[in-house]
Amino acid sequence: MLALAWLTLCGVACDEPRAEQDAGGDAGSDADLEPDTEHEIDADEPLDAEADSDEETDFESGDDADVDPDPDQDQDTERDTESDQGDGERDGESGEDADSEDGGPDPCEGDCAARTASDCTCAPSDPCGWIGDGVCDLACDDRPGEHLVDLDDCDLDLDGLHDELELVLALRYEPWLWLSPREEGFRDDRLPHFAVEPTGEGTLSLYYALSYFEDYGDPDLGGLSSHMGDTEFIVVEVSEVDWRVIRVFLSAHYLAWNDASGWFWPEQLSFEAEADGSLHPIVYVAEWKHANYRNLVLCDMGSFFADHCAEGSLEPVGIERGRNLGNPDTPLIDGVTLEGNLESYWTSLPFCGWRVASVDEDARGGCSPAYTGYLSRWLEGDL
Repeated sequence: MLALAWLTLCGVACDEPRAEQDAGGDAGSDADLEPDTEHEIDADEPLDAEADSDEETDFESGDDADVDPDPDQDQDTERDTESDQGDGERDGESGEDADSEDGGPDPCEGDCAARTASDCTCAPSDPCGWIGDGVCDLACDDRPGEHLVDLDDCDLDLDGLHDELELVLALRYEPWLWLSPREEGFRDDRLPHFAVEPTGEGTLSLYYALSYFEDYGDPDLGGLSSHMGDTEFIVVEVSEVDWRVIRVFLSAHYLAWNDASGWFWPEQLSFEAEADGSLHPIVYVAEWKHANYRNLVLCDMGSFFADHCAEGSLEPVGIERGRNLGNPDTPLIDGVTLEGNLESYWTSLPFCGWRVASVDEDARGGCSPAYTGYLSRWLEGDL
């Protein structure tokens, strides 16, 4: 069902090479072999969710059936065939060309016959897929016998969901935030990440870790109660059957003395719908404090009337490719470094919004609680 869901949501055409769906990645590079659980973020890189959305809508543009085979590549394949025959025998393959389903010669030769190598384009000239290269070749799945099954490369966090589908869903239901005019100057002070997990009850849960650099305190009291790092988050739960939004969780000072967080049904919320089927919950963000509310009235009542919201700028959370956290058993990302400072999502470390260089907990005493506790409660269904 999830393969069908991918095709339905993404519009993936069989003729498109999966390698081209990655953002400039080399399908055969060593960098693709393992998920990157710690990486450096460019501080000047803009949060451009729209650019990522464009990548998703470009899936149907390829037509690899017309690509001419590279004669040099064919020569390399012939040379590699002899050297890799031993590997093929160990894998239960002879290394020789097997017959295809129609009785003719198998179009997969050399390393591919040994079930170890070759790019996937879904084209008759190059029908095979690398195994274990981190590039998902599932787009070729409706051409049986003409490629190698490559499911391990489609689900690097091993949660039963294709990673590309997780990105598409995160963008499709990405919340849009109403920021107050008083947030001007602080609008880009977050580095959001996301995670997607099946609930086992016919729904998928999308976690948006907003990852603000700082809670600036009460704007009317000179920033009273400010602290480094702000771990507010939003959860959107959708149906696996018809992709309806089932409910939405908005954190608002979660687990603090003034906690106003909670689950809300779709009829209690506002949404921004797009022509491509995207449906974005509209969230009101408290000035400087970043608590999330479903409307202006509840915001102004929040934190015992200390919170305030206003419709200054409506913008997406800022989800991008490469921000998928995975899960604690198989994290795709844990540590994230920005300007030399480290923050973690699955490792228990107070969250300081990349403002503190030290990872010693004593040096992080004035920061927000670790994200891992909130993520764990989400995975356990205990929000």
